[in-house]
Amino acid sequence: MSNLLMKTFPSNRSGVVRSQSGTRCLALAFILTLAFGAMTPNTSLAQTLSGNSEGIGVQANLTLTLLNTSLVQAGVLPQPVAQGFAPPVFGYNLDSTLVSLTSNSGAYAIGTGTLLSLGTGILDSKASTNIDGLSGARMTTGSSVVNNLNLNVATVIATPSLIHIDATTITSQSTASGSIGSLAAVGTSIITGLTVSVNGISIVVAAGPYAPNTFVALNLLGASLELNEQITSGNGLTSVSIQTNAIHLRLANVGVLVAGGSIGTVSGDVIIGHSDATLNAVPEPSSLALMGCALITVGFGCLARRRPSRKTAILA
Repeated sequence: MSNLLMKTFPSNRSGVVRSQSGTRCLALAFILTLAFGAMTPNTSLAQTLSGNSEGIGVQANLTLTLLNTSLVQAGVLPQPVAQGFAPPVFGYNLDSTLVSLTSNSGAYAIGTGTLLSLGTGILDSKASTNIDGLSGARMTTGSSVVNNLNLNVATVIATPSLIHIDATTITSQSTASGSIGSLAAVGTSIITGLTVSVNGISIVVAAGPYAPNTFVALNLLGASLELNEQITSGNGLTSVSIQTNAIHLRLANVGVLVAGGSIGTVSGDVIIGHSDATLNAVPEPSSLALMGCALITVGFGCLARRRPSRKTAILA
């Protein structure tokens, strides 16, 4: 009785089959990706909102430079700070208060000058939200209040400050609100009793309320003073964000007498009354799972179809 041998070998059509199968799989994956991408702004993929908000009373950072060498740095760390994120903390309501703040930093001119002098009365910062992990309209709010501001930049004994700013009350508030597909952000600043001087000369400042991004002419090269600064971002459908600075003083290489007739430059920022608020859509877990399952199914299908077909021959 003759022995029979069985031998398998790849079909010469396997290359063509793999090529056609791979092309179909790539096309299907591409179509699915486009379909889910087009659905992203829709509420079917984003049912709930996440958000954060913050309030900061004062913050400052100044540098005095002479001949390209940093001589003195002065500043005030952000304080008081109220900051919340939802999630992880849903429905937060935070409040941070200081009875007063006094800061004198950055001695120069052989100890007779002070780069930054800042004093206030009561400061109060808040952050809150009603985000709870459920669908529907929600909001986040950040705010800060600063009372009795007295700010001086580059003061030398017996001479006027380079820049002097006083204000009775400074309030900043930022709010992001709405539901998926209709998100909005609003910022407000209220400043009372504002007076400004440069080198001892009073600057005329109109009484508030101040329109967003109002600039005060300081007549000082490299210096700018902006009231009710508002910076917004987001598409209004799945995200929105706003930052509001009641007073923002910017200095960029502003000349100042250092000592012995030498002229230095001051650069940096001083922000009084900061607030911000943000809302972002959260993709629905079930939709993400559905998309993942679809792509995985396509992937397994591609692997199965890429296996080369084999033929069996019977050899006597």
